[in-house]
Amino acid sequence: MKPFTLPSALLLATALCAQAPQRLSYQAVVRNAADALVTNAPVGMRVSILQGSANGTPVYVETHNGITNDNGLLTVEVGGGAAVSGSFASINWGTGSYWLRTEADPNGGTSYTITGTSQLLSVPYALHAATAGSGGGTFTAGTGLSWSGNTLNALSNSPIWNANALLNIPVSGNAPAVNNVLLFNGSAWVPGTVSGSGGTTVDCSTSFNTNHTIRGTGSGGWECTDAVWVTSTDRVGIGTTSPSSSFDLTIGSGGFLAEGSTTTSNIAGRLRVGGTTSTSYDLQVDGQGYFTNGLRVGTTSSPASGGLLANGNIETNARFVQGSSTSGTGTVMVRTSSGELRPQSSTLRVKTNVAPLHVDKERLFALRPVEYDLKPALGGGHEVGLIAEEVERVLPQLVVYGPARTWTDDSGIPATDAQGRELVDPSRTEAYSVHYDRLAVLLLQVVKEQEQRIAELERRLAEGGR
Repeated sequence: MKPFTLPSALLLATALCAQAPQRLSYQAVVRNAADALVTNAPVGMRVSILQGSANGTPVYVETHNGITNDNGLLTVEVGGGAAVSGSFASINWGTGSYWLRTEADPNGGTSYTITGTSQLLSVPYALHAATAGSGGGTFTAGTGLSWSGNTLNALSNSPIWNANALLNIPVSGNAPAVNNVLLFNGSAWVPGTVSGSGGTTVDCSTSFNTNHTIRGTGSGGWECTDAVWVTSTDRVGIGTTSPSSSFDLTIGSGGFLAEGSTTTSNIAGRLRVGGTTSTSYDLQVDGQGYFTNGLRVGTTSSPASGGLLANGNIETNARFVQGSSTSGTGTVMVRTSSGELRPQSSTLRVKTNVAPLHVDKERLFALRPVEYDLKPALGGGHEVGLIAEEVERVLPQLVVYGPARTWTDDSGIPATDAQGRELVDPSRTEAYSVHYDRLAVLLLQVVKEQEQRIAELERRLAEGGR
């Protein structure tokens, strides 16, 4: 494709108006690689204004999507495209020389394959007249002002300071005294001091009260106080004038009272961390709690470092998961007949009344292995195992019993109370799970008995069938 730029007089014709518009006309005849005109077709173009030279720094870049006419002529308005960088209106045409670089894609996209660069001559600098005075100087409006032709305007969305009026009300020229504020006397803004119900002026910036805050005296006045200490390093201290962190709350002998009626050296009343209101709990943490030296509940005894010591039952509304040991093998936990959860152990030191195991293999072989899917509320997944109720009818010693639960629907999740605890009836028990670890022991005994029978049969065969 070959773009052909028409003479510069046509390129810059719109810049010769009495009031310069922020646009430059650009026209080019577009030809393809075979030197044929590209007619009535979309052409993508990127235009850059370069400062100083043909390889200068782009001060403004924009893109266009145009369509050629029957003669292959493409017309765009520089300054009216989609801005990529810079501002066309802010180009200072009176500073140095400028060049126009065009890049075109004959397929109407952004894969620009043809580049042309030409210098902008004297005509475009008619735009410079918009910001130049009779002496040829350059003017900058500044914050709160805008310049349009020969008119200087104040911006309402970025107001400037007017020393003679505030909100169209005059400001007095009287010299203010130390600690004066600006007051409205009904007709003008005048310097004065706050008095009566408005309180008194307090200066907390002197050397003897640095870091103080201000509080009311209770009688309409104000005074400096160190009850809340704010340092120049953005540290806040309550109960201390030497805060060691961004917020330092020092609780003295008066204690810390949170919605309570008495104070001690500890927290009195209800406290909620991470929320806005406390409920019926004395302490509620809406998030995770971290106790570095263990947690003690309902007892004055000291827990093991990092452990939990409670004077009552420890309950869970979900599964209790035993973490891995330092060796990575973990510890198997078993539930005793009294409901305790203890590490499983096979040492003789924890056993008594040890006797050989006798297994009724007919009853054992009556068990029905099944495969099944867990209900969605329990995580789903395909499993294999036994049915606790069926095992109870055959080998009840393999059943794990628990208090009778209330099942409100078919989700597989027991019903709970308002605190999220399962609704159970401790006076009744029901089959809940299976001791799969015991099943392996029973099967081992059956295998041993089978091996003994096989050995006896082999012996008889060896002796001639006697």
